[in-house]
Amino acid sequence: MTPEPGIYPDIPMTEYLAWRAASNSGLGRILRSPAHYRAYVETDQPDTPAFRMGRAVHMAVLQPDLFPQHFAQEPDTSEGEFATYANPRATKLYKELRAALEMTGKDILTMPEWWDVEGMTAAVLAHPRASKLIRNTGAAELSVVADDPATGVRVKTRLDWHTPSTAGGAIVDLKTTGNASPGEFERAIYRYGYHRQGALYLRAAREAGLPAAHFVIIAVEKEPPYGVILYRLTDEAIRLGEVQIDYSLALYKRCKETGEWPGYTTDVVDIGVPKWADAAVERDLEEVAI
Repeated sequence: MTPEPGIYPDIPMTEYLAWRAASNSGLGRILRSPAHYRAYVETDQPDTPAFRMGRAVHMAVLQPDLFPQHFAQEPDTSEGEFATYANPRATKLYKELRAALEMTGKDILTMPEWWDVEGMTAAVLAHPRASKLIRNTGAAELSVVADDPATGVRVKTRLDWHTPSTAGGAIVDLKTTGNASPGEFERAIYRYGYHRQGALYLRAAREAGLPAAHFVIIAVEKEPPYGVILYRLTDEAIRLGEVQIDYSLALYKRCKETGEWPGYTTDVVDIGVPKWADAAVERDLEEVAI
């Protein structure tokens, strides 16, 4: 059951995911087609190493006291008795230690994963502005439920961090990425719908009574040197996200009311190449001519 509109701290992720309400990840799929949205919400999403790593970094940075309760490092095979074996993970000792860890119910990280989580966490906390932002008065992992004022659709959001004490209130989202440089991350914002996420989160937070003037992303790279950069989404990016949110919520409402979740159009669609292709072809020909 989805709860009434409000702010819900300390809700387990499994419970949050079970709430039947529109979310940013779902609305991103309905922009592809309602059929894709329906398939997404009706299919169990597999847990992957990437998801596990994301959870680990979030908890290590934002909820460090809880991290040891939820994550464990696999048995260290680099020293001691293990050092005498060519394949230490095949030994009886390793299997027994691993089984004991699995009995705790914790997510088990490999040694390289553990080192990467430590590296990313240290890099974020060493960044002067990022660390100050998450050390301000605030709360981690806030689940916010709100009814969209235009459509009445109930939406749910999960705020990594909210601080009311930063310039009118800020929602902070921690993102792990392969490349955090401005040029690459700008493309990632559109590709993964971070601008749409920012628009929905700010709207839901305000509806719930939270001060929320800014959507800020802490982007940390997954590999050494674990580069960190702090981004604030511009008003124009949020406006573009709001356009997509308004459209997707209206489409969601119509599909819910009619019970119809269509896929792609059945018409024949004329298709060409992207707008940037002309310039790319001209550039390539110029290089050949040289």
